[in-house]
Amino acid sequence: MSFKRTWTTFRIFLLGAMYTDPASRREKYQVALRYAIKYKLPNRPAGRQSEREAYPHRPKANPFKKRKPPVAKPMTES
Repeated sequence: MSFKRTWTTFRIFLLGAMYTDPASRREKYQVALRYAIKYKLPNRPAGRQSEREAYPHRPKANPFKKRKPPVAKPMTES
């Protein structure tokens, strides 16, 4: 099943309204479940054409620099 479509269906049916009794909420849950079951993803082919790739790590040449507190200005007497 498609996670995004299932979540959207449940959000619309269940989170979009206030239910005063548990029976009406269960009924809406069943309806949402019937709709969500219809959103099936297609079967993926057995052999993939390309290998999966991971993004390379960023270079660590510049280490994280901590912020220095601002220099306090001397108070002048007038």
